[in-house]
Order: sequence, then structure tokens, then C-alpha cells
Amino acid sequence: MTIQHLEPDPVAVESNRCPIEALLRVADIASAPWLKRAIRDYLQGAALDEALGLSGAPGRPTARTRYLRRRRDHFLHQAWLEIPGELGPFERSEALERECRRVESLWPSLRHRSDPPANFNAVRCAIFRALQTGETLPKLRQLHSICTALH
Repeated sequence: MTIQHLEPDPVAVESNRCPIEALLRVADIASAPWLKRAIRDYLQGAALDEALGLSGAPGRPTARTRYLRRRRDHFLHQAWLEIPGELGPFERSEALERECRRVESLWPSLRHRSDPPANFNAVRCAIFRALQTGETLPKLRQLHSICTALH
């Protein structure tokens, strides 16, 4: 597939239309009918991940959900590594779970912040970031599995 240089569509610019509509009218995307269908579905109100076929099968997580879980798990592992003291892996996970529940109890008042409070230590900052993903924090056994798998 070759990529062509496209001049701006004066009609789309003048009428303040969506650039995607201009792309549909100007670009030759006949060689990618799935993309044309996806753009049309999106313009007709479908969610972008559904229009592009990224929504996953029924009962399976979407690409976005998998990404958010990996991001959550990264921050939980980071918090796990920051737990102070000479602890074994399971004791470290227990300490992290206690901290997770403390930060979770504060979450309703923190959820609209873009950054953690200045008085949060490294463990709580990482938990704050994990909560920002919107994914629920796991219970002890799953938390331990996540953190030791990444260790």
C-alpha cells in the first residue's frame, strides 16, 4: 500500500467538517475496505474500539482493558518493591495489601486529582497511580501472584 500526500480539502476546512470525513472523500482507501467500514461505523456512533474490531470477543477483555491491567500491575509491582523492611515475598505482599486498602479508603476524595498528595510516600504514590487506571485492586493472593511474577 502506498501513502499519498494529500492536500487539505478546502471544502472540509471551510465548512468546519470532521477531518475523517474529508479523508473518506479524498483519500483512496479502496485497498483497505475494513478501514473505510471502521471509519464509517465510528462516524455513525460506534465506539472506536468496536469500529476497529478491537473490542474483544464476548467474555474476553478488550485490548484497552488488558493495557490498563498491565499498567495497574506495573504500579503495584513498583509499590511492592518500595515496601520497607526485610520482608519475605509473601509478607511484603501482605504489607502492600494493607497499604492498598488504606489508599482505597481515601480514593473517593482523591480520584479527581492528577497527582498524589505531597505527603504520600513512594508506596502510596504507586498505589495512587494503580487506582488511576480504573482497574480494581486485587486481593492478597492475586496481588502476590502479580508482584512475584514481575519480580
